[in-house]
Order: sequence, then structure tokens, then C-alpha cells
Amino acid sequence: MKKKYLKVLGLGLVLSLLIAGCGKKNDTAEEVPDSTEEITVDTEATEDEETETSVADDLVQMSDVARPDISKLNLSDYVEVGDYTNLDLTVEKEEVSDSDIDAYIQNMLTSIATYTEVTDRASKEGDRLTISYEGTIDGETFDGGSAEDESFVLGNNFYLDEFEEALYDKNLGDIVDVELTFPEDYEEAVAGKTAKFKIVVNKIEESNTPELNEETIKTLSTTATTLDELRAEVKESLSYSIESSYKDEAYSTVVEQLAKITTVKSIPDDMFAYYKNVLYSYYSEYATIYGVSMADFLEQYCELTEDEFDAQCEEYATEASTQALALYYIGEKEDIELTDEEYATELENLAVEYGYDSVDALQEEIDGYNGEYEMRENIYFDKVCARLLEINQK
Repeated sequence: MKKKYLKVLGLGLVLSLLIAGCGKKNDTAEEVPDSTEEITVDTEATEDEETETSVADDLVQMSDVARPDISKLNLSDYVEVGDYTNLDLTVEKEEVSDSDIDAYIQNMLTSIATYTEVTDRASKEGDRLTISYEGTIDGETFDGGSAEDESFVLGNNFYLDEFEEALYDKNLGDIVDVELTFPEDYEEAVAGKTAKFKIVVNKIEESNTPELNEETIKTLSTTATTLDELRAEVKESLSYSIESSYKDEAYSTVVEQLAKITTVKSIPDDMFAYYKNVLYSYYSEYATIYGVSMADFLEQYCELTEDEFDAQCEEYATEASTQALALYYIGEKEDIELTDEEYATELENLAVEYGYDSVDALQEEIDGYNGEYEMRENIYFDKVCARLLEINQK
């Protein structure tokens, strides 16, 4: 009931496809661009043994997946890329404003607010409500449509708008009836359907937001001691977030535009098998987490047969291989390399961004699933995308 740049390839895209793929049959899957429809897999591109994988119950781990050796390929034999110096890459970058900083600091204060139960007035924005509710569609309850004693802050868009708006100006113990239609892009099981909810207001709590003073600044930050220092820290954080979002959008736009001018003649079979096995391995790990066989996981959680899943993996492998070949081709044309020093620097940045205790902790996790190839590839592709942005923005 709650509201809920991908990297060009690699972990970000795989996980996104994992989430999007579950519950979607092949007839709703995104189609491969026309320029790649007739692609063949080159079974002679490598002397390594084939890495074909059975879906069944043999779980595939990333440590078992062979990585393709790009250095052995004459990329011109596999891909043809048009004029990549004239791409339509219009992506606007936002600037951090004073009002953005004010709003962020206010949210920080709200996050450390305390709450006091009230019984003598109706609910208003900023109150924390505890509710129980039951939803039905065509008279039947549905998964995720009911809850007991669930708490949220009114006005924080925790629920769909119609659901939350009905809970303003309500008193303790009130029973509220709401009818709403789920958006078409909501969870597949309920998307576009109309549901009726019966909601009970169990508790209303008033927010006690602390004032912004020297004491609260110390609570909000481990380094700032004055308001000016806190604002500077927040501005730096927001600027970093905006830059990251800009790169994500810009790099995704690069890949989209690149697809329009790319023709793939054939795909090395070790590359195709690699990207196909990447998807296999992530689904396999989720099956392990859920404690079920691969086949049962696909059926129960993704509503996919093994053949449908295999078809989705093949589609992903084709699309991922196409993108990879195009980016490697441009990287070769532009003499782009990834040095060990650049790789180490990027690991340091990622360790900070994702909250690892140290670079060693991040490296240990990467080593745990034999993922250095993917990490280096992601960072290299970022360099290629950055060069394409530079070339096309002159």
C-alpha cells in the first residue's frame, strides 16, 4: 500500500531488472531495438568452454561466471557505431538554492522530533498517526492491502494521496472509508484496480520539533558547530547528490542515444553467456535468500515459467552485450583506459557514498562475489559516457 542512472550495465541495472522482471511475462517485456534484432552469437569468438547454464535447481553464483576478455576482440568485427560526436544529450543540471538548504535542515529537525499523544483535537499535517486498515477489491482482501497499528507522519506522502488526504481532520477512534483507484504503473497485481479501505485512527501524536540552536546543531552534525557551518555542510551534501543524479541521467541518456546509431553484427558467445549468467546468478541468490529452489522462486515470486525466465535472460544478454560492445568500441576509438589509480580512487568515493567503514570493507564485499570485473567495467563505462558528454557539449 505504501509508495515505494542506473549504471549503464552491471549491478545497478541487474537489480533494477530483477525488480521489474518479477511478475512480468514475456509479452510485456521491453523489446530489443530494431538495429539488434538480427544479431547472431559468435560461437567462435573465444576458445574458452561455453558457460551455458540450466535454470532448474542448480543455483548459479557470480564466482562461477566466466568473464569475457575484451582485449582479444577486434571490435570492428562485431559492432558499427555511427557519428557519436553529434548526439542529442540535453540534460539540465540543477543548482542548490537557499530554500533547498532550508528545507533539508527542516527535515533534519523533523527527523529528531519527539511526539506527544493528543486526544482533544483532530489530526493535522505533521502529526504522527497510528492506524489499522483493511482494503478490498471486488469484496476480496488482497496482499499488502491490510495492516495493524501502522504509524506514519501525516503529510510525508507515505501512502497514496487519496488514502492520506482522507486522514486529515480526523479524531481518535474515527473510522474512515476511502475508495481509490491504483495508478496504472503501480504493483501489477492491483494496478488500475479500484479498492475500498476501512481505516481506524488508533492514535494521534503531536510533533515536538526542536529549535535550531547550538545544541541541536551538534545533534545534527558531527563536525558543524554553527549555523553557517551546518548550511555549508548541507550544501555540499546536496551538491554531491545533484551531481550524482545528473550523471545518472546524463549517462543513461548517452546510452539511449548511442543505441540509435549502433548496429551489432554479432555478439561474442562468451560475452552473451556472461551477461545471461549475470541475471541467472542474481535470481539464484534471491532464491537462496528465500530458501526455495530456483524453479519455485520463479513461479511463486515472479510468476514466470523457466522458459519465460530464460527468454528474459536472453533478451537482457542481447541488450547488455549491445551496449557493452558500443561503449568498448568508442573507448578504443578515444583511447580511453582505466588505470589502477583511477580504480582505487573511485572505490574510495564509492565507499564514502554507500557508507562503508573503509575501502577494505568495500573491496572485501566485491571479492566475496568475485565482482571486480563488473566494478571495473562500470567505472570504465562511466569514463566513456563522460567523454561522450564532453564531446557533444562543445
